Amino acid sequence: MQNVRLPIIAAVTVITVGLILTSILGLDKARLALEDLQKARANAVVTVARDILAAATSLGLPLSDLGNGQEIVKRVASRDEQLIGMAVFDAAWQPLYQAGAPASRPDPKDIETRGRLHPADPFVLVRDERFHIYAPIAAPTGGIAGWVEARYETTENEKRLGEIRLVLSILTVLLVGVATAVSYATAVRGSTRSQDATSLNEKAPPGTSRLGTVLTIATPVAMAILLAAIFILFDRNLLAAAENKARVLAALVGGELSRAYDLGVPVAELQGVDLLLDRTIQEHSEIAGIRLAASARDWKIEAGALGGRVLAEEAIKTPDDGALRLSLIADPGYVLSHLRAMSIDLMVVLFVAVFATREVILFGMGSAMAQAPPATDGLVGSTGLVDDIRFPIFLVFLGTEISRSFFPLFVADLYDPGLPFSRQIAIALPMSAWVLAMVLATPFAESLIRRFGIRRTLIFGMIPSAVGLCFTATAQGLWDLTVWRCLTAGGFGLVTVAAILHTTVHSKRSELTRSVGVFVAASVAASVCAAAIGGILADSIGQRPTFIVGGLILILAIFVTRANVRDGTDVGASEASGSSNWIGVLRDPVFMLFMILAAIPSRVVLTGLFYLLVPLTLNELGYEPSDIGRLMMVFFITMLVLIPVTGRLADQANAHRGVILAGAFVAAAGGGLLAFGQSLAGVPQHLVLVLSIIAIGAAQCTSRAPMIAYLGVGFPDSAARHGQASLLVAFRLLERVGSVAGPLVVAALSQAFGYEGAATMLAIWLLINALGVGALFLMNGGRPALGSS
Repeated sequence: MQNVRLPIIAAVTVITVGLILTSILGLDKARLALEDLQKARANAVVTVARDILAAATSLGLPLSDLGNGQEIVKRVASRDEQLIGMAVFDAAWQPLYQAGAPASRPDPKDIETRGRLHPADPFVLVRDERFHIYAPIAAPTGGIAGWVEARYETTENEKRLGEIRLVLSILTVLLVGVATAVSYATAVRGSTRSQDATSLNEKAPPGTSRLGTVLTIATPVAMAILLAAIFILFDRNLLAAAENKARVLAALVGGELSRAYDLGVPVAELQGVDLLLDRTIQEHSEIAGIRLAASARDWKIEAGALGGRVLAEEAIKTPDDGALRLSLIADPGYVLSHLRAMSIDLMVVLFVAVFATREVILFGMGSAMAQAPPATDGLVGSTGLVDDIRFPIFLVFLGTEISRSFFPLFVADLYDPGLPFSRQIAIALPMSAWVLAMVLATPFAESLIRRFGIRRTLIFGMIPSAVGLCFTATAQGLWDLTVWRCLTAGGFGLVTVAAILHTTVHSKRSELTRSVGVFVAASVAASVCAAAIGGILADSIGQRPTFIVGGLILILAIFVTRANVRDGTDVGASEASGSSNWIGVLRDPVFMLFMILAAIPSRVVLTGLFYLLVPLTLNELGYEPSDIGRLMMVFFITMLVLIPVTGRLADQANAHRGVILAGAFVAAAGGGLLAFGQSLAGVPQHLVLVLSIIAIGAAQCTSRAPMIAYLGVGFPDSAARHGQASLLVAFRLLERVGSVAGPLVVAALSQAFGYEGAATMLAIWLLINALGVGALFLMNGGRPALGSS
């Protein structure tokens, strides 16, 4: 039982975090939907009052001299029972008429800001637990004659959200308790069977594997139950809020029609009633149709679609036409559209939670089970030592990339117009400095590893990264932000080199690609998790605290590394025959040709083609940002699925060169599909673009791990003369040249040839490089294969 306690604690913790994040995201979606309904409802009220007052002032009367101004305000305010106050101000913000609670003018700073950005649009302020909306009244001669204000309590939405929060909290506690109980029962049963098997001198059953399976299944099941509860609560509360709003709309439209009849015009003879109904439908997405019918005779006006349920009705009494009934018909797809959008985001969180749980379970099980002793033979080591690095790397990438989704916005907020460059350059500056700092820090990794060992070098890299992330939260300007990002990136560069070297040194020759794939898979899984979790945290606790959360994750990675990672082999001793000289590796012409034709283009594909050209292309084709994000998720899913497959193929079939060559051609195909997809329209375009992203992801799977695994034997002279560490440092340095050049190359090509032309040019260039890689492998065919002794 002792050996499975850590997996239980770790996995249940991740399940709990996943459920909490799911609840937070569901609450945020509900809050935004309810706020949109409240804003639209308040806007409809103030718009009616504004239009009536504007029509009165158009006759030449000043706003302050309207004899029925007070009556207009009271009549409109009475249409909404939740309205706590309405007021009319003149252009100087002096109150003229009011109903309900006393008038409340906005802060002068808010007036100045809103007036400068959108002078003729209504604006919303929330202060003192009240919701205020202000709509300008246009003057007949132009400009603004005054303002209409409507005030609401925010307690209605808070009450609905409180009910949702309470139900989700209770359900989360119950699900965590069930998951814990099931895990404990599985562990006890596995422990009992192990003891029975041991007493019979039989091999003990894999209790930890069974526990891992149970916990992996428990995560999606628990989150699916929580998702179902969120959907039910969301549907009920959103529909109730929509019905309340519809009753107000029906009262407003009915009031307008009654006012026209009071002026002596029967409703049946009014001009523009159909336009009024159409405008109401267009301005309120939850309304699909409106029916206005007279009970005394066969007369009605209908607008929009009338097949849905009735949201609200209003009776209008008229002597000539009898009772008029105004019916607002619900749009059946309104709630479903919200649920569809929310379900996609929540499924992303579910996807992230499953992978995070898997990583934690692998770590917990690996720490709990007895591992093989460290090997003493260079490259032929224990795979247990390779697994040691997986979870620390997952934590490092998770903490470092947790700001991926909002970092450009964070930089933009720090921009000072007094700087000698544009906002766009300011946003790119910390990102460029990040890459530069990684490049500058990479050469130091070799000397640190030789002197202190891999484990200490990992910790040396994590410490400045954690400090940099925490201090990024305190940045007040662009320059100090850049300093802290450079500190974070420098430590990150040390960690990546040390982690890859740890993987290559402690891997069997026949499993080298799969072992390097452990590093790649952990980094990709963490990047996916970081993008989703970071966005949720930024919305919930703010951007700056999210950086601190990232720093705390790095601190956790330090403790995990210190307790779980073993050096095993002394890198310095194993490479005593080689001199520490990564610059000498660059003098190997075959190595340089390989980097130019294969490794550097691979990074250009990642940073230029995927991270820059794909989103720009999708945006130009009319895809929404949310759709772009979901399509780009296909890239990460492809990598997570294919990394173990390509690693197994390369190792078992001894086909590292073939896998690398296939990746080069697949990358060219990805660029060609991206260019071809831009000329299509309709459903085939979606398919071609998805295939393009899949091809780019597959190309990364067939290049990164196989290339690193190929270094030691593909270039034996450099490896023998300068050492494995020097070879890896040279590889990472040149690889990052491709990372820097990718966006610049794509930007230049896009400016010269457009997005379609840029994709075409990249596809041709990648095809030429692929042919060059094939020729290089043919000419260099005499080099020993990776699996040879």
